[in-house]
Amino acid sequence: MKILNIINPIRDYLKHSALAAATAWLAVAALWPARAVALTVNVNLDPNTSRTDLVGPAGGSGETWNQISSKVASGLLDATGGSTAIGFILNAGSGPNNWGTFSLSMLDGASYLEGNQVADLAITGLDPAKTYDLYLASYGGYGDGLWNADFSTANTTPTTSPQIVTSTGNTSTWVQGDNYASFTSVVPDATGKITVSRVSHTGYCFFNGFQIVEGAAAPPRADILTFGLEGNPADITGTNITWTVPNGTDPAALSPTFTMSPGATCTKESGSTQNFTSPVHYIVYSSDYSAGPPTSGTTTDYTVTVVVAPPPPAMQVNVNLDGNPSRTDLVGPAGGSGKTWNQFNTTSASGLLDDEGNTTAIGFTLSGSWNFGSFGTPSLSLLAGSYWWGGGTLINLAITGLDPVKTYDLYLPSYSAYGDGMWNMSFSTANTTPTTSPQIVNGTANSSTWVKGANYAHFTSVVPDGTGTITVSMIGAGGYEFFNGVQIAQTGSLPPQANIQTFGLPGNPAIITGTNITLTVPNGTEVTNLAPTFTLSPGATCTKASGSTQNFTSPVHYIVYSSDYSAGPPTSGTTTDYTVTVVVLPAFQVNVNLDGSTNRTGLVGPADVGGQTWNQFNTSSASGLRDYAGTTTTLGYTLSDPGYFSTWGSPSLILLNGAYYIGGHTSIDLVITGLNPAKTYDLYLPSYSAYGNGKWNMSFSTANTTPSTSPRVVSGSGNSSTWVEGDNYARFTSVVPDGTGTITVSMIGTLAYEFLNGFQIVQTGSVTSSTYATWIAGYPGVGALTGFSDDADGDGSKNGAENFFGTNPSVSSGGLVAGTVSGNTFTFTHPQNATPASDISAAYRWSKDLATFNASGATDGAGTTVTLTTQLNTPVAGTTTVTATVTGTPTTKLFVDVMVTQN
Repeated sequence: MKILNIINPIRDYLKHSALAAATAWLAVAALWPARAVALTVNVNLDPNTSRTDLVGPAGGSGETWNQISSKVASGLLDATGGSTAIGFILNAGSGPNNWGTFSLSMLDGASYLEGNQVADLAITGLDPAKTYDLYLASYGGYGDGLWNADFSTANTTPTTSPQIVTSTGNTSTWVQGDNYASFTSVVPDATGKITVSRVSHTGYCFFNGFQIVEGAAAPPRADILTFGLEGNPADITGTNITWTVPNGTDPAALSPTFTMSPGATCTKESGSTQNFTSPVHYIVYSSDYSAGPPTSGTTTDYTVTVVVAPPPPAMQVNVNLDGNPSRTDLVGPAGGSGKTWNQFNTTSASGLLDDEGNTTAIGFTLSGSWNFGSFGTPSLSLLAGSYWWGGGTLINLAITGLDPVKTYDLYLPSYSAYGDGMWNMSFSTANTTPTTSPQIVNGTANSSTWVKGANYAHFTSVVPDGTGTITVSMIGAGGYEFFNGVQIAQTGSLPPQANIQTFGLPGNPAIITGTNITLTVPNGTEVTNLAPTFTLSPGATCTKASGSTQNFTSPVHYIVYSSDYSAGPPTSGTTTDYTVTVVVLPAFQVNVNLDGSTNRTGLVGPADVGGQTWNQFNTSSASGLRDYAGTTTTLGYTLSDPGYFSTWGSPSLILLNGAYYIGGHTSIDLVITGLNPAKTYDLYLPSYSAYGNGKWNMSFSTANTTPSTSPRVVSGSGNSSTWVEGDNYARFTSVVPDGTGTITVSMIGTLAYEFLNGFQIVQTGSVTSSTYATWIAGYPGVGALTGFSDDADGDGSKNGAENFFGTNPSVSSGGLVAGTVSGNTFTFTHPQNATPASDISAAYRWSKDLATFNASGATDGAGTTVTLTTQLNTPVAGTTTVTATVTGTPTTKLFVDVMVTQN
């Protein structure tokens, strides 16, 4: 389908029509097929991802190029800039690097192999039913560029022989077999993948990128593409299908589903029940198969073998902290020889493997940061490297992702390689009941056996907290403390518990700290009738039902009973009394710090009490500012004068350590955009001097209030330790943005340098709806053209329509934001005034010919009905989405307009 946006002749028609009301922004949907274009994807491997005018052996000048500085990518763009499912993986080599400057622009950067290395390029996400032409650019940039490399692919039938690229210096033209290889009509495998192998014959082999062009349809195939059940796919290797099913599954009656090549058929139906106690054959026939004579088409005989998974072993995870992450034959106090080890030289990791090599949800974080290294060679192999830090420092190890209803044994190897190894470190964890006393590891030189308390600590039956976390504290007494890793083994299940594991509202989880639960809700939330949901320990019960309505104006108690609880006598089981407190967030607020440093912490300004998110910039403009809770907003700012950002002093108020400063007596504007024109705002502007005793002054004013706010003066009076309005900040209250959602503040100072440290803006209320006359009076730029049907800016939208849209009647505005046709619907968007004038009304209308317009839901004489529906603030605030749905007799053309009438 093709959609025509607003066009000038239609605007002119509406502008000069005799309609009695203001009409604007006509949407047109024309229905005819789009021209098909062969899919082309261009990829250049180069660390410089902003190069232009790239061209390859298959062309590409002026087309979209994917410029990649890594060996893996997905979602590549086609030559027209459209998204595709195509990606690639380079399984070996170095780079990409910027390694030369050649006359052929694509050859300036590359991935490279060392001599005689072999690497595969896998191109994924292709259509298995299509053929492709493939171009592989390759060139040498060392010396005179004389070298060569072989390329080959097995995706054609028969297999394509290797093609050799033999470099002959810096040629200025693309020559096949000289600086590129070409493969034609390559057929992807059943998964949509083409794999190309390359081998270098010299010191270095360079691969600069590739171009792939979709060709004709592939011949009919007889492939099984997928096999298995949802969440449990089989592995397809050639004509062998191996399907592993969970332990305990009866293979005698399984009903797998499968998909095949387009048009192919099979001797067995997808979803039919089969006996897999022995291998089962699935014979697939291509869509053009005929038994003949003569025989035609293709058949494939797949052998399906079902493997029942063995019972899961007791879970154990082994971690070694070492400067050398490739050591083998590691063993710890809990064993592990020949098992999988996670080897790290980082302070955090997630998705650890268990000792059988399976991925788990377990991770770890070390709170400190010091060093990793191989620091000695004791006879116990795990102790040759470690994480180490200065003496006397407390370090916490947090192990996450555990099962809160299981128990674990923890082994913590620790050793010293300095001197005779005589030192000690204490380990403790609060996750057991009762709390485990610290266990001390005393260095006893290089022992050849694992000795508890000498070279490792051991905690038994440790219970994770409700989030599945175990935290271990470590502190030593020597000059350096060494921690070699951790082994954690699941040992059993907990006795019945009385815990709240999760608590909150949809999309808004609470924080559980011990028996205290804090639920933070948005500003304006009515807390007298909230209905939070929660989960409990298995079998536990609570005095309040999950999802029941409660009054949280004061803390509420939730008492939980374990599954074995009895009030007695005798008393048994466990009870836990949780106190739930609801905190209502303040009004919408955005905090901005202008500073030479963009990573400061602990910032506080005149409008908050600390702990909130701050936007920290040393630029004169920014957009997408975050609110105090860290959520991205539509707000942005621009400073009109190119001043300077600097960390310029240390007054006692933390926000005032850095600033944007300008020359004396210079006037600048701070323009804050993206606000809601229907809301009012309080504005705080911290400003201070660090020169001399800080005595100086700057005046601020804004025209966004009615009447205009008089200038507010900030007079420096030294480094005050408190926020004082009129001393180190100016404040404007109930400021109203203009119709475009903008507040402009003018600033001018009287001394040599003037400093603005940032701003804070807080939403305080809503604008009272005004009449059209009041609204138009706020736009003096329209001059004498203040009438409802006047078009002051000549953009085809009359003033009354501009009020409905929330646009500026004195500044020309564009047309539709977007429009799409899908089946029998046409969807477009336009800006929307959140508080249009109280004396106007608007209606959407439809037409087939621009002569006769019909109301939404009306049926014309040909039996066509169009229903127009709207979604306010969709897809973003300040935007309305309109959907026209056609029923009855179809139409090839559809016009939609908005008629705005003054009451």
